Amino acid sequence: MPDNIELFFIPPATPEVNPIERIWKELKEKDFENRFFHTFDKVADQLCISINNLNSTG
Repeated sequence: MPDNIELFFIPPATPEVNPIERIWKELKEKDFENRFFHTFDKVADQLCISINNLNSTG
């Protein structure tokens, strides 16, 4: 491993300290909660749309 990289291990079962969990929560609440998709392709399409609609300001 290069000297300029330091690994930080996140304890198990602590999603609140993993930044990606906040994004997944937002995606689930806004775009996937109580929805049924007929195909996996529809899920993937919605995921792409949802990710593209995320903004960096919160």
